[in-house]
Amino acid sequence: MVRVFLVDGGPDTVNGLETMLRTAGYRVVAEASGTQALQLIEQEVVSDKIRNDTSPAKLESGEHEAHAAARWARALIPILGAPKDPRTLAGWSRLANASRGALRTWCVTVGISPRRSLVFARLLRAVLLGRGGRSRPENLLDVVDRRTLAGLLKLAGLNADAFPRNADEFLSRQTLIRDAEALAEVARAVASLERRKQGQQLLRG
Repeated sequence: MVRVFLVDGGPDTVNGLETMLRTAGYRVVAEASGTQALQLIEQEVVSDKIRNDTSPAKLESGEHEAHAAARWARALIPILGAPKDPRTLAGWSRLANASRGALRTWCVTVGISPRRSLVFARLLRAVLLGRGGRSRPENLLDVVDRRTLAGLLKLAGLNADAFPRNADEFLSRQTLIRDAEALAEVARAVASLERRKQGQQLLRG
């Protein structure tokens, strides 16, 4: 059943909308404040994850977190939300609040070089910030000229004229990372990041 969250707006507005939505068959949750609503959304997300991760199908398939890949993917997340494009391992280290040695170790453990990891995350960040292709990669990546940009894209099997429009397209087209478990953990981390953004937008709206 589809869930709808109603936040504040005045009791008359909330009560009226709640009645209409329930009549239409939606599951409605009404909260008086944005903080309470966000807490409830987070609880619902956690509950859904628990239900999904412990479903009979997943248990029978033996699906589980790939620990090394998950640790590596989580280290990329600070890059995806960074205000500036981090060009160096030192810049990544500051964003992740981890030493360069730790980042190298996590990369080596999952079998992916630190340089490839950084380029992969920088390009994924550019895709996420690109608003479906409305922003050019030259404005999203800190590169000095088009030759540098072309080199980064070539390393990833991409080109500026057909830059990916979303994360799914990027993950399927790029050639930097081929490990299926690593890519699955990145997709999971990106989905979690997007859910948090949606929750924040709900509160602001």
